[in-house]
Parts: sequence; C-alpha cells; structure tokens
Amino acid sequence: MRYSATWKDITESCKEAEWDPEVLFKKGKLILESYRKVCWKTQARAEDMRNELSDLGTRTLDGALVYLTVFAPEMEKQRFESCISSMFDTRQLIELVRTTLIEVKKYPLHGEEYFRILCYRYIEERRCSERDAMEYLNMGRGTYHDKKKVAILVFAYTLLAVVLPNYKQIFDKVGGPDYREEFYD
Repeated sequence: MRYSATWKDITESCKEAEWDPEVLFKKGKLILESYRKVCWKTQARAEDMRNELSDLGTRTLDGALVYLTVFAPEMEKQRFESCISSMFDTRQLIELVRTTLIEVKKYPLHGEEYFRILCYRYIEERRCSERDAMEYLNMGRGTYHDKKKVAILVFAYTLLAVVLPNYKQIFDKVGGPDYREEFYD
C-alpha cells in the first residue's frame, strides 16, 4: 500500500494516544463487515415482533401493549421486554456507526470519497462486489484498495477519537457505559 498523508496523520495520532493503528484498523473493519447483517436482521426482528404483537388478538399496537402489560403471563412479558431491550441496544450501536460515517464525510482530506467507499461497500442494504464498487467509484484496483484501507482506518479512528468521547459525555450525564474501553480492548 502506498501510504497516504491521511494514513500517516492518523498513524501519528494513534501513536500519541498509545493506540496500535493495525488493531484499530482490524476492529473498524470488523464493525463495518458486521453492520449490514446486524442492521437488517434488527429490522427483520422488529417486523417479526410487530407481527407477533398483532397476533395477540388486537389490531393496534396500543391494544397489544395493554395485553402484555395487564393480561400476558410473566414469561411472555419478560421475553418481549428482553427482545425490545436488545433491539434498543442494537439501535444505539447502529446510530454510533451512522454518526461516525457522518463525521468521516467531514474529514478534511477526501472525507466525501471515504464516506462513499464505506457506504457502497459496507453500509447499503445490497452488498456489492469489489468490482462493482470500483466501477461505481470510478477507481482502478490499486487505488480502490488503498483508499478503502485508509477509509476503514479513518472510520475506526473517528469512532474512537471523535464519536465515542461525545457519547461518553452524554452517558456520563445519564449514567451509561463507556464503549471506548470495550472497543479498543
């Protein structure tokens, strides 16, 4: 890979923060590769829950919630509460990724291009091939692979250094977790 100015800048910033840029890159890639599956499975699970609630003998969501609150057996209530809680947790993680992508787009050197690479390759519902991505982005093979690697590092660095600290400030106010420690460990 030809090391771009962006790669060098982020690598320097990682060293100052005592982060290993390769570990950061691998974790960022793992998040991006998991995103599509998590996001779309969560939507399917929400649709299944909506259908299940409508099967509880009422046509409205309010009616189903009244049934769960007042009449449903405790085990059924706990199962729905657990599922809903899990979906909200997943939604928070999805929002972290989306917020990070918005910040990547603002990155001063080629941010818009990195954003497009990440969205087209990892975020959009339909997974595209490397060849389709290169064609869509009008890039040669070497350029595409180099820029994709830099885009992943920009994503991971932005998540850890920009987005999570902002979330940490919010969570500190409301008493939530600090995801930075889990992300980098």
